[in-house]
Amino acid sequence: MARGPLPEGPRRSRISSKGQVVIPHALRQWADLRPGDDIVFTAAADGSIRVERADEPASPFAQFRGAWRGTGVTIEGLRAMRHPEMGLPGEDERH
Repeated sequence: MARGPLPEGPRRSRISSKGQVVIPHALRQWADLRPGDDIVFTAAADGSIRVERADEPASPFAQFRGAWRGTGVTIEGLRAMRHPEMGLPGEDERH
């Protein structure tokens, strides 16, 4: 992938109470990071933390994570599309 020039200057983010960090938009765009992409955090002896794209997704379904976001499709709608012949358990049969 041909990338444009590096985004200028440092980008700042804050760690949430849940330990989540937002990667700034300019950096996500430059690195072509998308919802569902796996990343790896590596600590260095100097106290820095490196963030890199993972080589392979942790799950074969990772590429589909977030695919329905913003489309108006709900989990209830997906459940309603189940076909009885698939043999999937109903809500009351899960536990």
